[in-house]
Amino acid sequence: MLRPIYGLAWGIAQVRPAGLTESRGRPSEAAWRALSGNSTARGRRRLAANAFRAGFPLALRGINRLLRSEFSADVSNEAIFRSGLDAAAELAARLGVDGGHVITGHTHRGGPLEGEEPWRLRGGGQLHNTGNWIFASVFHHPGRPPGPYWPGTVTWVEDDAPPRRVRLLDERSHSELSDLVERASSPATRR
Repeated sequence: MLRPIYGLAWGIAQVRPAGLTESRGRPSEAAWRALSGNSTARGRRRLAANAFRAGFPLALRGINRLLRSEFSADVSNEAIFRSGLDAAAELAARLGVDGGHVITGHTHRGGPLEGEEPWRLRGGGQLHNTGNWIFASVFHHPGRPPGPYWPGTVTWVEDDAPPRRVRLLDERSHSELSDLVERASSPATRR
């Protein structure tokens, strides 16, 4: 049933003009910016982002009817995080994993972080997420300390202790990571 949706996404990716990623970011980041109201676009692009945001719930309602599904139009950080945890917990339940520690890499947010409550599973045990190594500026703002989506999290698994996360890039600044991403995505680097 999802084949047409995946086919559409693949088709869009194939015809996307070269250089668009460098100038506007990844398609998913641009969509999230527009839907969340965090778009930095001006003029016509700003109008298009506003129209996209206004039409998204209506389009999603149509998709939900067509697929008999319940996708939510809430694309806030909290909603995305919560749905990722719910999906990982559902995976553990369907696999029959009870007790112990379940480690997933389903979302970009590592955790639980120090000071957070454990992420408990229905059948017992605890869920852990490894985090990510992708610096997406849409989630990180200059001048703010690293947040839960900051890249560089490693999850250590030891024989006699629960899994623990170490955030290796917390000492790196926003500008350092932005510069690194810029250099890595420049056409000269890819040759």
